[in-house]
Amino acid sequence: MKKIGIIFLFIVSSIIAQEKNTGLGFELGADAVSRFVWRGSENGNSPQIQPYGSFELTSPIGNFSVGAWGSYGLSGEFNENDIFAKYAYETKIGEFSISVTDMMFPYTGIEISNFKGNGEGAHTVEFVLSYNGNESFPVNFSAGQIIHNHIENEKTLYLETGFTQTLGEVTLNYFIGAVNGQSFWYGIENEGIKIINLGISAEKEIKISENFSLPMGFSLITNPYKKTSFIIFKLSL
Repeated sequence: MKKIGIIFLFIVSSIIAQEKNTGLGFELGADAVSRFVWRGSENGNSPQIQPYGSFELTSPIGNFSVGAWGSYGLSGEFNENDIFAKYAYETKIGEFSISVTDMMFPYTGIEISNFKGNGEGAHTVEFVLSYNGNESFPVNFSAGQIIHNHIENEKTLYLETGFTQTLGEVTLNYFIGAVNGQSFWYGIENEGIKIINLGISAEKEIKISENFSLPMGFSLITNPYKKTSFIIFKLSL
């Protein structure tokens, strides 16, 4: 992990030195959600606050970002800390991106210095490939694979696709996600492709004043495999 970080920082610093049309910025914010549902599974049983922050580097050869994201349940039952690195490239047909995320869960009591695998360590690392279409082709697709700390022989490939639509001031996203077999990570007990994340989300900005709007969201999520459903409300800052 240290070698990967050094290589990434070297690439970023080289781009800053060589490219004139670059820009370095920092993005930060937070979401408040009534429940944290990730890929069809609920994490904790209370509202959660989800802060994030990242360095953003734009350049002619693509956009780089390095940052952190977290989720903290108000009941204290669940918390998560993620560190990520992402590269995205915009084309005429949409944006392609690759990312690596190190997911940590302090509520488990595993020390952050524990880098063991097979479900025993504090760091679960996922590699994701994504595509986000443009207005003329509003389709998105992502494929995520856990590459460290998954249990041996566990299936952790997750595939998701969606379609975006705008109705008035509301942006809708229809989505479906599936895994490829038995997985402790996703709670799948038998083999075969299982649909675990099916639903629709809606986002809209509520104008508070001439200079400030409050983004809000709504999601209806179902997990056909577990036969569960959720309705989620979100506010963003």
